[in-house]
Amino acid sequence: MNKTENTYDLQDHIMRLVRMMRRYPAGGAEHISHSGLQLLKVILLEDGIRTSELARRLDIRPSSLTDLLKRMEENGDITRERDEQDSRVQRIHATDKAREAFAQRQVQRARQAERLAACLSEEESAAFCATCDKLSAFLEAEYGGEAHCHRCGGHHGGHDRHGSHGAHSGCGHRGGHKNHEIESAGPEGEGINL
Repeated sequence: MNKTENTYDLQDHIMRLVRMMRRYPAGGAEHISHSGLQLLKVILLEDGIRTSELARRLDIRPSSLTDLLKRMEENGDITRERDEQDSRVQRIHATDKAREAFAQRQVQRARQAERLAACLSEEESAAFCATCDKLSAFLEAEYGGEAHCHRCGGHHGGHDRHGSHGAHSGCGHRGGHKNHEIESAGPEGEGINL
């Protein structure tokens, strides 16, 4: 098998695993989207967080955050309140319904993790995680910035093949980008897993 064939085989295995994980999710909080769960993760760590800070933590455009918050509010998962000291500031709170759903998901996720770990040895698990980290870092360096700006509506700064680029009039970001799938940044995201 040549290198090109092996590359396609690697992609097939990755996509097959992704499909299987989507087909058999951990369960819990089924009514909340993955993006909503990422948002809820941050809110649970800092209830009453400002919308501006929430957008920064999640690395998401304010307009996208507004749409997501609206859906979650309609579903009864969050509430939005004006700051008592500054009416221009909006603070986000998780409802009891969302807290219960998230707790159930954490339990289901832990059970799924145990089942997955049971089929691999400790060495295999460590090697698999290391391989995933290596591939993620490679893809981020190669395509992270370009993929991010495509989602923002196009890129305008020119990219080299390692993802470095200038300012982008579509998204307002400069330099390299993180994976645009919503995630909490920094130590604030520790303690709760999805």
